[in-house]
Parts: sequence; C-alpha cells; structure tokens
Amino acid sequence: MSREIYIWKKAPFIRILFPLINGIMLQWYAPLSRVTWFTILAIGILLIISFSSFSVFQKFRYKILGGIATLISFTALGALLVWFQDIRNSDHALAKKQPEHSTFIATLSETPVEKTKSFKANAMVSCFLVDNNRFPTTAKIIIYFRKDSLLPPANGSR
Repeated sequence: MSREIYIWKKAPFIRILFPLINGIMLQWYAPLSRVTWFTILAIGILLIISFSSFSVFQKFRYKILGGIATLISFTALGALLVWFQDIRNSDHALAKKQPEHSTFIATLSETPVEKTKSFKANAMVSCFLVDNNRFPTTAKIIIYFRKDSLLPPANGSR
C-alpha cells in the first residue's frame, strides 16, 4: 500500500497561486473594469463568510463551495492587482494629464548610457507646462538624445 502525499499538502500556497495567476492572466488578456472585479471579490468573500457559518457536517458535505469561493476570491484579487498596477488606470498617468503640445520639466535619475546612435537616460518628470501654467505630476520616462544633438558647434559656424 503506497501512501501518496500531494504537493499541496507540503506547500498549501500552491492551491491559491493558480487562481491568482489565472486572475492576472484574465485581466491582462481580457480586461474587465475595477468595479466588476470588486463585485466578484465581494461575492467570493460573502460565500466564504457564509460557508464558515455552516455546521461541521454541512462544511464537510459542501466543502466544494468553500473551495470555489476561495478560487473566485483569489482570481478576482489577481485581476485587481494587475488593474491597480496598470499605468493606464492611474489618475497620475502623464498621458491622461498632458495636452498634445506641452513642455516637461524632468530630472535625470541616472547617468546617460551610450548607445550606437544615441544616449539613453531614465528621468523623473516633476511637472509639465501649458501656456505658462505649471501642472505637477510624477512620472518615470526614458529619454533618448541623438549623439549629434549634443555636439558643440564647429569652430567656423558661429
């Protein structure tokens, strides 16, 4: 008689890891709104709470409901993690605030790195200007400088 020990007995976090990954993939490839995911999460949590009020016999008899409620909750949690980390959903996103033609005030956050035809540097945008009005913002951007744009003028071209 062989005694099998399943991997989720040794590492129970694997049971919730797959629904979390599922939620991340769902939000990445078939995005839904934040309200939808909060509603699904609330349903899952309500199911878990109602399942915890069952008697021991009912919990054993309907143990699949507790598992499904946990799967639903962690799937919604994974999707919400993606939603909140997506810069397109941020109110502070630079693309949402700035008009088509505006000027940025940025500070280089690293020394420029030389590439074949340009220099690359990461920068932090502190604000942008529109019609001499300053609008504060926080954004990380990558700036590329052409190598020839940084050269000083030739001696004879003053």
